[in-house]
Formats: sequence, C-alpha cells, structure tokens
Amino acid sequence: MKLSALEYLYEKNYKQDFIYSPETKLGVAESNTNLKVIDPSDIEIEKEKKDKKSPQLQIIEESISKIASDVSETAETLNSIKNRIIEHKLRMEKIKNLDKL
Repeated sequence: MKLSALEYLYEKNYKQDFIYSPETKLGVAESNTNLKVIDPSDIEIEKEKKDKKSPQLQIIEESISKIASDVSETAETLNSIKNRIIEHKLRMEKIKNLDKL
C-alpha cells in the first residue's frame, strides 16, 4: 500500500509543523531543531514490513479464532442443555400438580 509523506507524518502522530511537496514527493517535518526528510520509497518499505505478519503471529491469531469458535459452540450447547433442564423441571411440576388433584 503506497503511503504519501503527508499520510506518513499523520500516521506517526507528528505534532510539529511539516511541509509536503507533491513535486518531489518529499515531506519535511520539524522536530525541535532537527529536520527529517522522508522519502516515500522508504515509507513503502516500512509500511510493507508493518503489514506483514510473522508466521508465529498468524498461527496465534488462527488459534485464537479456533478457540473463540469452540467457546461459541460450547456456549450454544450449554444453553441448549439449560433449556432442556428448564423444560424438564416444568414437566415435573405439572406432574406434581396432577398428583395433588
């Protein structure tokens, strides 16, 4: 994903003044007394690195997704069991009430 120097400065939360030149496609940000010149080709590389996930992170995210799915299924099963128990209790109460008659 291409990122302009202006967007780069915005993403990096620079609070200083900055200048962006569409002609040269360079951005200059003032940080105290230092000036930083930002080349968009550097930004693209940095952005690509940031976007790529490590294989370990992908495995962790997949595992978390699987666990969340399993938890959801378990919750549905427990809810179904709870509803059956409630239905059973209601039937038992009806039987008790019939016995009293």
